[in-house]
Amino acid sequence: MPLRAYRMRNLHVGIIGLLWSTMPVCLAPHADANQILLIVYVSSGLIASSVVIAPTLLAAFLISVPVMLGTIVAMLMTRGSAGPVLAALVVVYSSLIFISTLHSHRSFIQRTVGKMEFEEQREVVGLLLREFEQESSDWLWRTDASNRLEHISERMIRVFGAVEGDLRGKDFVSLIFKLTDPAAAASAVTRLSEALCARDSFRDLLVPLTIQGRHCWWHITGKPMFSKDGTFRGYRGVGSDVTAAKQSQAQIAHMASHDSLTGLPNRFAFHEALAAAFAGPSHPFALLWADLDQFKDVNDTLGHAAGDTLLMEVAKRLVACVSSGDLVARLGGDEFVILLSGADSDSADTLAGRIIATVSEPYHVDGMRVGIGVSIGISVAPADAAASDELFKNADLALYRAKSDGRGTWRFYEADMDVRAQERRALQRDLRLALERRQFHLMFQPIVDLSLARVGTAEALLRWTHSERGLVSPDSFIRLAEETGLIVQIGEWVIRQACLEAAHWPGHTCVAVNLSPVQFRDTSLSSIVDSALSDSGLPPERLVLEITESVFLDADDGVLDTLHALRERGVSFALDDFGTGYSSLSYLRSFPFDKVKIDKSFVRDIAHHDSNLAIVRAITGMANSLGMTVIAEGVETEEELIVLRLEGCMHIQGYLFSRPLSASAIGPYVRMVAASGIHGGEAQSTQEALNLQTQ
Repeated sequence: MPLRAYRMRNLHVGIIGLLWSTMPVCLAPHADANQILLIVYVSSGLIASSVVIAPTLLAAFLISVPVMLGTIVAMLMTRGSAGPVLAALVVVYSSLIFISTLHSHRSFIQRTVGKMEFEEQREVVGLLLREFEQESSDWLWRTDASNRLEHISERMIRVFGAVEGDLRGKDFVSLIFKLTDPAAAASAVTRLSEALCARDSFRDLLVPLTIQGRHCWWHITGKPMFSKDGTFRGYRGVGSDVTAAKQSQAQIAHMASHDSLTGLPNRFAFHEALAAAFAGPSHPFALLWADLDQFKDVNDTLGHAAGDTLLMEVAKRLVACVSSGDLVARLGGDEFVILLSGADSDSADTLAGRIIATVSEPYHVDGMRVGIGVSIGISVAPADAAASDELFKNADLALYRAKSDGRGTWRFYEADMDVRAQERRALQRDLRLALERRQFHLMFQPIVDLSLARVGTAEALLRWTHSERGLVSPDSFIRLAEETGLIVQIGEWVIRQACLEAAHWPGHTCVAVNLSPVQFRDTSLSSIVDSALSDSGLPPERLVLEITESVFLDADDGVLDTLHALRERGVSFALDDFGTGYSSLSYLRSFPFDKVKIDKSFVRDIAHHDSNLAIVRAITGMANSLGMTVIAEGVETEEELIVLRLEGCMHIQGYLFSRPLSASAIGPYVRMVAASGIHGGEAQSTQEALNLQTQ
């Protein structure tokens, strides 16, 4: 109904209600007791009938409420004590009528809405079923009580490769049996037949079939239908062609056990084969763990595509070295393992020599001649181990020894290797406790700014004083910390402690903190730096983060995003050990560094080696042209300082000015230099060197 018509109808109903309400008011003053009762009866009837005759709930109230009010007023106008009593009865009666009306209306609305929703759902379900049969790759099926097909959709006709007449009225099990592979007839079709006979529901019953010469797989789902009196009426269900999914599963299963690059069995498949070797007859067999030497250099210089090509060639050579009964697998990266069946130490020794000779022959990758080597660790069962994990561990220890002994060779497992491994694990355990026991502390080495005659930056250097081992060299534990991931926690402590210490230095002095590539794999690095700066109150521009080129090896977008995010906060970056990597120039182009540190290997004896001088001159000129500050590391003599200054390198770090200082000493040192211009150091000619700044 239009809104205007609805409003007009309610207006008319309201007028009628007002007119009816005048009836008791006009008649009551002149009525006797019997007539008063009659008026009340008539008014009550009008109130009750309005609920029935009114088209809407609002209309019912527009009639009944005025009549109720008019009757109440009329009763109160009558003489005698009966009037108020009758008025109260009218109120009670009307209230009951109103409450009943509201309840009936609410029930009516709920029934109406429920019916509409039910009809809508039926319509939607019907529409979806029709669309399903027309568009879906699945097909619906329905049988009668005798399990003969009743409903034949176009999709079902297509998947069966038949016409409707060939399917209608056919026994469903017999029809499937004709299309099923003979090997599966005794299993899948039997399960289908048993379910239909027992009138059980079944879901995703896998059935292999051959239709018009094509092998395929179906999932069949069915549910028995019963009438209200419990009579079985047949089945309804759906069939799905899952051939593509089965083929994908087979491919995935192969991929799960084989390396995608080389096609060799992977770590998982190798461990299964190794476990099977231990479970089989007790014949000796050997495990050779091969790790390529110089592969990382090739990968870094020529790119990952060339590295992948090289790995595939290595895999082919390894397979050619072994017999058909042996297994070659790739563990990942540049690591391969060989399971040598029925072999003793002599056979393993011969094979290892053959592998090293074969793998070390030159390769031709992308038109370039490439040379790599290989190191091998060997453990033999059952002499070296009684279980697969132990044999694997022993081969790893032997490989570690082979690499330590110069690479390009092979070593057999020996018992003392386990002792060294235990020492390494003990160091790792102590390293985990070092933070908790507060065994770490920082030293700071000044970086002198010759142009301003002051200490511009102090580099934070981590030191570990063990309660029993004494002072542990960073070279002994930093790599271990990186391998175990402990460098993330240690690095966070270093950043926080360095910022806290630097906050007490003069405002012109920055603090430099070295970051490991492992720290950049932790997504919380940015928040750690933010927190350290916030807690210490150190301005971001006074924090310098030193990174090496290795940060960019295998770096994803996340690493670069972290670098840029920190730089936007005001933090500076220095590229450490510049010139010692393979692609330094490309890294300078990929990220705008603020500072470049010349490695001490180029600074040493710079006055006497023209090649070192040429490298320093090239680095300094390039960095200055790019607006980067150049820092020379490891400056120990006045002669080196003079040459560096003449080449335009005005930021110097080294023993010439100062050895690393404790946290309590670095602040006074910085203030002394800023106040007097005299650099505390160990070189005898420090004062003369500092005088160069005024020349």
